[in-house]
Amino acid sequence: MKILGIDKVILIGHSLVLFTGCGITEIDPPKELYFDIYQNSTNKDLFILLKNSNMEDINSLLLTAGEEGALKNSEVAFVGGDDPVQEYIGDLISSDFIIELYIDNGLVKTWTPADTAIKSPFNRNSWQVQKPTLLQSGLERGRIFFTLENEDIEN
Repeated sequence: MKILGIDKVILIGHSLVLFTGCGITEIDPPKELYFDIYQNSTNKDLFILLKNSNMEDINSLLLTAGEEGALKNSEVAFVGGDDPVQEYIGDLISSDFIIELYIDNGLVKTWTPADTAIKSPFNRNSWQVQKPTLLQSGLERGRIFFTLENEDIEN
């Protein structure tokens, strides 16, 4: 159609939207999720107890010799951020948790946030990190490991 000698194009029901170079088209990368794994590399059965500052039991973990399991995050993984070990320890400290280790119903060790022992769940150098991998469930999860060995439980 010509109006005053100018060609007009009429678009009804169409719009053109370009999203280039803006935040709308960017997708945040998925957060890396981790499990806290306590490994029993001793020849004894271990019972690990997580308590709050009121000495109330929060969670427990029974590990037979050679077994491993998650103490704090057994069903729901935690966001690891740039340093999953520091994230985990930071959560233990901010929650004022205490971790107790038992063998044959006897208390062997108590770890607190103030613990500076070389082998302690509160010492970042006591942990090893496994980056996230695809699990059988189809979920991608990483793991941080705290391994207990015979020399760690000797008095």
